[in-house]
Amino acid sequence: MELTGLKKPTVSISKGWLNGFIGVLIFSGSLPATRLAVLDFNPVFLTMARASIAGLIALCVLFIFKEKRPTRKQVLSLLIVALGVVVGFPLLSALALTYITAAHSIMFVGILPLATAAFGIVRGGERPRPLFWLFSIAGSFLVVGYAIAQGLAVSLVGDVLMLLAVILCGLGYAEGTKLSKTLGGWQVISWALVLALPVMAPLTFFLLPASFAGIGAAAWISLAYVALFSMFIGFIFWYKGLSQGGIASVGQLQLLQPFFGLGLAAILLHEKVSIGMLGITLGVILCVIGTKKFAN
Repeated sequence: MELTGLKKPTVSISKGWLNGFIGVLIFSGSLPATRLAVLDFNPVFLTMARASIAGLIALCVLFIFKEKRPTRKQVLSLLIVALGVVVGFPLLSALALTYITAAHSIMFVGILPLATAAFGIVRGGERPRPLFWLFSIAGSFLVVGYAIAQGLAVSLVGDVLMLLAVILCGLGYAEGTKLSKTLGGWQVISWALVLALPVMAPLTFFLLPASFAGIGAAAWISLAYVALFSMFIGFIFWYKGLSQGGIASVGQLQLLQPFFGLGLAAILLHEKVSIGMLGITLGVILCVIGTKKFAN
């Protein structure tokens, strides 16, 4: 039974921030890797393939550790998680990246903490203080303002797809965190992947490219990364961190993700990144500290 009115232990919160930070580092490579992959792979095939690979791994892990099957009520929540993070965000972001650059798409991740916190309130029952929202909105504005200041090319279709992707991702994060308190962090993403597998696996084979001759090594490596790390390992750390430290609080670490992602986009995709990013990053870090203080 959960006792209300009691603060979480400091050690648990600190571990939550550490696990959340590791998850953010892993997720930071998702959009640059997806951008590389969609240069050679069909975005719909990429989404189905990454989920199928991760789903097979999750199935093996669940079998090895002999995990108990989720209840009927938990299955409903797992389907919401699958909708958000297994299908929604990967598919919509992959489609968006056929219209916009990785750097431009990354700016939308700055809005993700607000989406996660909002769904956390609705689904998780969290009630952050008003100053939390002030710092959260300020941090999001800094991220979006920085991206706009870079003069990145804009596509309405790409922007709408990324916005929808972020909304669904926030829902999946919040629902998964709530469920992880009873089912376990890595078990949540594992069962969500397994539930999606009967749909994803057949679609993967149906959408297989006629020939793999034109698929470069970068695309294959990117597919492996988004399947193993973005779709599975990253969520193990992320859901554990959110569960330990709180959805609204640890969720603000996502404000750092755009800058890690932009750095990777510069390295992997040779996209120009301004030095002004350092100043904005400092401002975002201050906002993250502020949200941590006023989250509870």
